[in-house]
Amino acid sequence: MPEITCAVVRDLLDAYLDGETSEETRSVLREHVASCPACQEAVATRLSLLGELRQLGAATPTGASPAGASPSGASLVGASPGASPTAPSPDQALIRRARRRLLASVWRRLALAALGVSLLTGLGWYFITPAGSGLYLPRIGLAQLVVTPESSEPGSWLPFLWVPSYPGQAPPEPGRLLVRFDDGSVGQWYAFDAHLEGGFAGFPRYREGNLGLARGSAPPLWSRVGDALGVEGQPPAPPIWPDGGSPYVQREAASITLTRPGGWILAGGSGRNLYVVQVNEPLWSEGTRYLACGMGAGLSGPYFVLRNISAETAVELVEVVLPPTGSVQVTLNDATRSIPLALPLTLAPGESAQIFAAASEGPGSNPGGDPRCYVITPLLVVRVDGRLHYWVPGSFSTSLAGPLRERYDLEPPE
Repeated sequence: MPEITCAVVRDLLDAYLDGETSEETRSVLREHVASCPACQEAVATRLSLLGELRQLGAATPTGASPAGASPSGASLVGASPGASPTAPSPDQALIRRARRRLLASVWRRLALAALGVSLLTGLGWYFITPAGSGLYLPRIGLAQLVVTPESSEPGSWLPFLWVPSYPGQAPPEPGRLLVRFDDGSVGQWYAFDAHLEGGFAGFPRYREGNLGLARGSAPPLWSRVGDALGVEGQPPAPPIWPDGGSPYVQREAASITLTRPGGWILAGGSGRNLYVVQVNEPLWSEGTRYLACGMGAGLSGPYFVLRNISAETAVELVEVVLPPTGSVQVTLNDATRSIPLALPLTLAPGESAQIFAAASEGPGSNPGGDPRCYVITPLLVVRVDGRLHYWVPGSFSTSLAGPLRERYDLEPPE
């Protein structure tokens, strides 16, 4: 004989009191109620209500009860497990119908709950976003790109923000980054590998990523290993400005624009705090034999660490070309305090210097930890064995944590 639940008993209770159940079903109900205090209380409550109806002159339940049944339900309350007759099977059809009604009710509630969750999730995905669909460039705190006459210019990363129109939409293929200057000149960089960081199953809607940048007269051959960007030699791009007899030229940009391969504008932003250095001299190709360089950034600004790794050759640091800041500080060897950088600075074998822009005011300032984007490619002028060299140790970029509206230019491109 199959077991029934309290929910099924209560669903069949009215049918039992109306005399609509078979003897087999009544036996099953009696057996369950006899061992279930909760169902006994439910039956007693229902009988009490029926008694009150009779006192008010209400009609009693219609329909004759089968032999041995009590329409009042007293036998249901007073039955014991041993009182039910041995029957071949209960009224399976009636019980199955009750169970189906209960199951359908449960599924309806689950479906409504799932619909509500889906609706709230969809609304949250669409509306909880800092801006409309599109790709956005960072607000630059301090940045410098280097243009050289070489065919192997160092590549750089540029952070960006991507807000898709639907979950899983990939960023569009970038083409070029155009950097315009106040004198009307324009520098061009190939943009590639717009890869995104983090995220799962389309959440959050907005995602941050990095865009590779490299110059050349043809699209670069590039590779990425972790955070390192490698760009193979390409035919050199023409210089942005005439050299004018100077070993290098540094200028601040007026605006930046990211385009697609066909020229359509993807994003734009201010060029404030972005400087471009054009080196008019050949770069030193043996710098890594004498100096090791590591780069990073903190709330006070970007920094890099130089260490003389040669066995017996001193390296003299003659000039450090960085974006203009309030001051440039240096921490020598393992000292705990920084001092203003005084040049020239000689590093003996094994000695190190941490150089950083500790600007408290000016274009590179970062008061109160204001989150900004840093893209730094330093140009170092060094002297080794009496010869002067121009060396670019690499490039570093980062976007410090903080509100997205402070870190990215969320205005639509013009």
